[in-house]
Formats: sequence, C-alpha cells, structure tokens
Amino acid sequence: MSYNILGINPFHNGSVCVLSDGEIIFYLEEERLTRIKYDELPLKSILYILDNYDINDIAIAGINVRKIKTLFFEKEINSYFLKKFKFSDKNIYYFDSTHHKTHAAISFYNSGFKEAIGIVIDAGGSIYQKGKKDFIEQDTIFACSYPFNFSPIFKNSISVSNKLKQNPLGIGRSFEWLSKQFGFGALDGGKIMGLSSYGKKNKKYSNIFYKNNTNINIVNSKNLFNNFFSKNYSTEWHFNQNVITDLEKDLSYQVQNSTQEILGNYIEKAIKVTKLNKIIIAGGYGLNCVANYYFKKRFPDVEFYFEPIAHDGGTAIGAAKLLYHQKTQDKTIKPQKTLYYGPKYTKEQILKGIQKYLD
Repeated sequence: MSYNILGINPFHNGSVCVLSDGEIIFYLEEERLTRIKYDELPLKSILYILDNYDINDIAIAGINVRKIKTLFFEKEINSYFLKKFKFSDKNIYYFDSTHHKTHAAISFYNSGFKEAIGIVIDAGGSIYQKGKKDFIEQDTIFACSYPFNFSPIFKNSISVSNKLKQNPLGIGRSFEWLSKQFGFGALDGGKIMGLSSYGKKNKKYSNIFYKNNTNINIVNSKNLFNNFFSKNYSTEWHFNQNVITDLEKDLSYQVQNSTQEILGNYIEKAIKVTKLNKIIIAGGYGLNCVANYYFKKRFPDVEFYFEPIAHDGGTAIGAAKLLYHQKTQDKTIKPQKTLYYGPKYTKEQILKGIQKYLD
C-alpha cells in the first residue's frame, strides 16, 4: 500500500499536493477553484483531495499557521478542520517555523541534484530567535543534501521588534514595497521586474544597496525603508493609473539590477564556502526570469535549477517532501519530470464540459 502525504500551504497562494511514496501525483492551488487570485486557506482543494485520495499523514507549511484560530472555540483552524475527517494530532505535522526550508526542499528534491547550494529569497518567512530577539527570514542560503539536510550557512533577516520602516531594505521587500507604491498589490513584484526594462541607470538611486564582493552580507544595513521611500519624491508616484512615471521606471531598473547583482555575490561567496557548483533557487524571487538569465550568464560553469513553483504555493510540496524524507530516510533522487499535476478527467467528462458551451 502506498504511503500518501497531503501537503498544505494555508498562506497566500494556498495550495495542496499529494505525495505518494515520495512522488508528486497531484498539485492544485485554491485560486483555480475559487477564481480569487492568491487565495489562501485551500479548503475546497482539501475537500477534493479527501474525496479522491487515501491520506496517511498531513504536512502543513505556511508562516505561523498555528496562530490562525477559530473565532468561538479558539482552536487552531487547520487541524480543527482536518480532525473532522478523523485525522489525529499524530497524523498532522507542522512546518510553519521553517518557511524557507520548505521553499528550499521543493527546489532541492525536484532538482535531481545529490547536493546543492539552496538559495531562498522572499519578502519574509518564518520568525526565528537569535539571542533574545526575534527575526523574520528574508534571504537564506542552505547547504542541501539527502536525506533531509538543510544547513543554513547565511541568513539576512529583519527585526520583529523594529517598525518595518526602521529595518534595512531587503531584496524581496524592495519589490513588494515598490509594487505597493506604484498602486499594484504586495504580491505583484513581477510587474516591477517587467517595468525595469523601461528604466535606465540613475545616479540618484545608485546606493540603494552596498556592492561588496568580499562580504556575503551586503544588504545596506544603514539604508532603511523610510530612507528609500523618501518624501522628496512622494508626489511622483503612480497616482494616475494610466501613467507610469520616469521615477518608477528608473527605480524598477535600479532595484532589478542591484538585487540580481547582490544575489550573484551571494552565489559567488556560497560557492567558495561550500565548494559546490550546483545551485537551486526558490522563494518569490526565484520567479524572476530576468535575474535567472543574469545568473546563467555570470556563472556559465555552474548548474542551476530554478524551481517553477518557487512561490509560496510550492511550500505544500516542500513540506510534504520534508515529512516523507524525515520519516523514511529515503535517499532516492527523483527529479521533477512534469508540471502537469492537476486533476485528470475522463474523455466523457471532457466531452460533457465541451457540450455545456455548445448548448
């Protein structure tokens, strides 16, 4: 009998997957069912899984998911919902405190590499403690190997105790904040990547980040959010939905080029530290195809794997794979061969769906 794991990401880009004996056999994002972009809490998707698959264990990813409570009983909503289907605490595993590890896991296990440098860049991950202070993940570099070794060799984080504008400007956050300033959504960082091709180098914004090839921690710790979003040009933002200003084009250009150079420096340093020449990249920034092309050109002798489901939806798979390898100690390498993981339909179902539009 197969060992089936239901992986769940209840955060934005809510998603589910079914992992059967270590193989991905199903993946679905909630927005495909609800038509709500970036939809979270994939309840419809979970019901679909439970109706169609036999599940042994459940792996829940996300960020601080145990803080999502039901209003009346003050119970954690994910496990409370699943227990209605006869799952017990011993069948439900949480990976909410290791958000970046779940990103790295899907990328590493899908890559086909035996060992690799794992780079995860996003606007923010899990909260972790360093000394007596709490920090939020932003940039993490792992040394990855089988069966489930993900050793952090570098972390760039922001302090929980500081107000956000008093923290250093990070790679992922810079895209998020620019996107919001331009009138887009917080998760629309891809629009900044696209807009960067219309901008040009502008000396006014040349020192957003440090450029220091000798130090892996090169995000400018003195350049805070509120310095970057200066009041000096607050009237030049995207208030007219039909006009993109030169300021916005040039800032997008600067952020795109600065961040890909910084990440290139991360890669250069990580290769020297680990002696590995295989790189996996995940997290929201892993979807930045302009940066990925830059890395391929800058490091022609390095093997790259860019995870196609690099955003938070992929953490459902990452959590499920982590659970599988932790429980089985399996070292079998199973590279990703397809992205067609959605529902399958019979010929009769397809013809019935077509007929609906012909009547």
